[in-house]
Amino acid sequence: MGKIIVSALLENFVTDTSYGEVDLLVDTGAALVGLTPDIIQKLQLIKTGERWSITTNGRVKRSIYSGLRISVMDRTVTLEVCDLPLGTPNLLGYIALELMDFIVIPNEQKLAANPDHQNEFLMDLC
Repeated sequence: MGKIIVSALLENFVTDTSYGEVDLLVDTGAALVGLTPDIIQKLQLIKTGERWSITTNGRVKRSIYSGLRISVMDRTVTLEVCDLPLGTPNLLGYIALELMDFIVIPNEQKLAANPDHQNEFLMDLC
């Protein structure tokens, strides 16, 4: 399948602190957006708790942060973030993909607007 990397604008919606653009690896197996500690610290995101995560290395406790506004291809949402070890790729998980109404096109290695919604930014409520 290959890798899909997207550019995203990251901001703290509480403090209006901006990180600027960062590359994210699209990971349909990851639930949340995952960011390295340096980005979380610069954005001044607020730690709201911890959660166990199932990873390729087994169960790991991750810190959860709130306050992120993320924009990808002119679609913006706010959501929680988990921390990732320094040196690992930052991730764009399936919750963000669903909220931004994107689909993954594996054979073309890209994200696209959901064609079922005539390329409009819509969401299913029920």
